[in-house]
Amino acid sequence: MSAARAAILAAGLHLAAASGAEPLEDLVWERRVLVIIAPVSDDPRVVETGRRLDARACEVAERDLATVLAPAMGEGRIDGRLLARAEVDKLRTRFRVGAGDFTVVLVGKDGGEKLRLAEPPALDEIFALIDGMPMRRAEMHARKPACGG
Repeated sequence: MSAARAAILAAGLHLAAASGAEPLEDLVWERRVLVIIAPVSDDPRVVETGRRLDARACEVAERDLATVLAPAMGEGRIDGRLLARAEVDKLRTRFRVGAGDFTVVLVGKDGGEKLRLAEPPALDEIFALIDGMPMRRAEMHARKPACGG
């Protein structure tokens, strides 16, 4: 990455963090969110959660599920986009997770917390919960399944 592009990216991240906006605000009514909060970005539970999500990427996408990583140490991300440290800290504060804790939170399209786990999620449980939500049932009725199910 060029120095100029890096400076522009850093300035944009700083402005986003300084704006006081809630990091998940742009996703409300657009995406469901799986927030992965861990002590460090390379925590084995983060790696396992990522492996599970990658293995079922089509089903994740079909459910409009974004993923967020909010580690106490290391880089935070929303669907691969780098988060400013202030944004990560806001998420950790919002979900009341200590620096040494691992927590996964499912947030619905309405922005509300739907499920909280202290271990890597069983995706069948997550998908069943999502598929039982009224908005998702309407989506399933209106959309052709992309993943053969």
